[in-house]
Amino acid sequence: MNVIHEVLSNGDRYFIDSIPFASEIKAAVHELDHDSSPGPDGFGGWFYRKCWGIIDDMFLFCNGDKRNIKRLMKTLTEYQEASGQVISSVKSKCFVGGTTNTRKKTIAEECNMQLSTFPDKYLGVMLFPGKVKSSHVWGIVKQLQSYLAGWKGKMLAFQERLIFFCSIPVYNMSIYRCPRSVLKECEKIIRNFLWSGDPNVRKLITLKWDNVCSPLEEGGLGIKRLDIINRALLMNLAWNVQQGEDEWTLFLQAKFK
Repeated sequence: MNVIHEVLSNGDRYFIDSIPFASEIKAAVHELDHDSSPGPDGFGGWFYRKCWGIIDDMFLFCNGDKRNIKRLMKTLTEYQEASGQVISSVKSKCFVGGTTNTRKKTIAEECNMQLSTFPDKYLGVMLFPGKVKSSHVWGIVKQLQSYLAGWKGKMLAFQERLIFFCSIPVYNMSIYRCPRSVLKECEKIIRNFLWSGDPNVRKLITLKWDNVCSPLEEGGLGIKRLDIINRALLMNLAWNVQQGEDEWTLFLQAKFK
């Protein structure tokens, strides 16, 4: 390992993995172009700058008895008064488990929130109990197809289409292990777009995909296989959970050690 040149110092790695402060996030949001194009959620820079006080997302957990529900609602009220932010009950959701449907509805009414069930989406990530199934994360396939279809017919050169794959959204792959069928379909879309310029059109080629995904030094194009990216991101998450010093990692370390 001593023969490998160290590109990043320990300080650099800590800076990259560290969670930004709320003030830093707010400053970055307010630097967004007011007329920027909408993101995957459909909102542009103007929305986040104007509605910053009501767009903070979080998960809260508590026991479902009446006393704890009242304490939770009191805490939320005190938070609004202290921070000046407004909690939108219309956009809030209540998830309840381990009790009857009647009790679930009662808890949701006491929280003044709509009762929801899994699977559901939170910050672009699908939440669901149990093993990951293709149906749970098939949205990754649709997102990639929609992302590349927008550039169909733009007469992009081969090199320009190749550059596109450096910005493919892989955030969900850092959360859970994607089924092989999902990764295979995503690579099919990438392969079609690379050779034909259309994610839905297959072109007869003579170069194996394994060769395309080889490093540049070995005659390939340097494209990373999605399965390798998925495993690398999960290994990074596991490392952060075991070795991290942030509040959320310390909580998990204390709970499961």
